Amino acid sequence: MEPEIQGIGIISLIMGLTELAKQMGVPNRFLPVLNLVLGLIGGFIIQRETIPAIIMGLMMGTSAAGIYRSAKVTMMGR
Repeated sequence: MEPEIQGIGIISLIMGLTELAKQMGVPNRFLPVLNLVLGLIGGFIIQRETIPAIIMGLMMGTSAAGIYRSAKVTMMGR
């Protein structure tokens, strides 16, 4: 399967794990860092080479945070 397609699933997984961490009481200020760490882990799952894995992981982590924030702003109206 193409890495880009796998990345979509991992972004969804990152969002879910971040929400789970939030429900477990992790302070909101740590959630962006959690997104990046989970994104990097996902990057290394998809890509075996270091630089592409880091780039893809950072993109997935920031995408998950951005999608979550956009949805929150849209639903809350802020």
